[in-house]
Amino acid sequence: MANVFNVNLYKSIPLANVGRTTSYIISTLTIFFLTFSLLSLQPVIYILLPIQLFISIFFSYIHLKILGFEGFVLNRKVMFVSLILFIMFLSSFISGVIHEVSALSPTVGYFVGIGVANMQVDKKNNKWEIFLYILALIGVVILNFILNIFG
Repeated sequence: MANVFNVNLYKSIPLANVGRTTSYIISTLTIFFLTFSLLSLQPVIYILLPIQLFISIFFSYIHLKILGFEGFVLNRKVMFVSLILFIMFLSSFISGVIHEVSALSPTVGYFVGIGVANMQVDKKNNKWEIFLYILALIGVVILNFILNIFG
């Protein structure tokens, strides 16, 4: 995949969009499985939280760098996505007993964060997209609470 991005520097090819989409899917699944693994290990909280914060910053940075963001915009968007992911992790971590469900919240947080970070300013449907993203976040938090309380 790195070769596709290198070729795209010199000549625009449609395969670069496929590489970006593949990177998005792989990083989203990696967030889920790493979060699930960390929760299954049950480390102490002062080890778990810094590891999860590092994972969220690392994957956000790598994916947004692949998308072509640079400088201050890259740092701002990485902090935005990492903050959403980490808050979703805390909300599921505090209430969660079932690790599979608890790992779903940060995954949806990453999905929403990257989606909002990639929004174009001049699009007309931004309000509708943001509403759907917020609805997805609220839905997964409610699902997490319901499944962990009654499960």
